[in-house]
Amino acid sequence: MGLTYQLTHSDNSDLSLSPDGKQMVLVSVIAGREQLVRMGIDQSNPVQLTTDDAFHEDPAWSPDGKKIAYVLIREGLEQIHTMNPDGSAVEAITPKERRTIHPSWSADSQTFSTAPMTTSAHLRRTMRRSIPSISRRG
Repeated sequence: MGLTYQLTHSDNSDLSLSPDGKQMVLVSVIAGREQLVRMGIDQSNPVQLTTDDAFHEDPAWSPDGKKIAYVLIREGLEQIHTMNPDGSAVEAITPKERRTIHPSWSADSQTFSTAPMTTSAHLRRTMRRSIPSISRRG
């Protein structure tokens, strides 16, 4: 029997299903950073979509399946980005100064709403990142 690995952290269940229900995109801690990973609903064929030095959270697959919106966090500032499901065509949507989180797509995939970052949410995220992660090699 092989080792079982937890793909998401216990206090962050950021996960979004593709509209056809065959794939998911989720947040996984890789090398100490929250990165986005896409895989089959059966956990097959994992693909790391983000590889930079930022943190990534709140993935949201568009209803038409053509884009994934997410929060990119760098230098303590939250910004909404979008990408294609293969990780290409990354685009910043909101300015860093807006500090927005939780993108939610409209039914026609043309627009989405966001929520403002509150002080308590920022504090929770900062505290979570200050706790060192443990990696297991097997």
